[in-house]
Amino acid sequence: MVDTAVTIVLIIMIMMILAMLVVYALGYKTIGPNKAMVLFRRSGKKDAPPHAIIQGGGKFIIPGGESVSVLDMEAHLVEFDLRGVPTASEGYSVTLRLRVAAIWKIIGEREFLEISAGKLVDRTRGENEMATKEQLEKAIRNLSAGITPEAFEADMEMVRAKAQLQANEALVDQGLQVLTLHFLKIRPQG
Repeated sequence: MVDTAVTIVLIIMIMMILAMLVVYALGYKTIGPNKAMVLFRRSGKKDAPPHAIIQGGGKFIIPGGESVSVLDMEAHLVEFDLRGVPTASEGYSVTLRLRVAAIWKIIGEREFLEISAGKLVDRTRGENEMATKEQLEKAIRNLSAGITPEAFEADMEMVRAKAQLQANEALVDQGLQVLTLHFLKIRPQG
């Protein structure tokens, strides 16, 4: 009788240990390279900031107490056309038609991720791409309005660098950055 009770207790203990191992294995989440895991604790507060940001490695997620979202930290290419770009032409109106290519990504530095991760998890890649395009277009149009078409083409590197800088200043609050910007085509619009 005692042997049977001990056997039952041992079986129950072994089953509990196995159940705990299964729960741990199912709750342990890993994050691959070029990704960031944003960990939120369940709280009554809406718009609560992330509890933690994990880049590389993994963590046990408490079932019912924590949730995670994953941010893609890869660089992405966006290409777009700009029509009717104004220039400071003398005596007559000249607008340009541009083909623009840029590489953008989510800012990977920890201090920026801690500030912007809560906003970024609710946005799609397409929304981030659109925000990047809008800021680049605004910067390019702003710069081109102050120079002639000839100066635009002659000093394209300066225009590119300034447009990238202006766009990045506007995008930093959104947790995004433009890594490179290139003008693929520049033509007068007729």
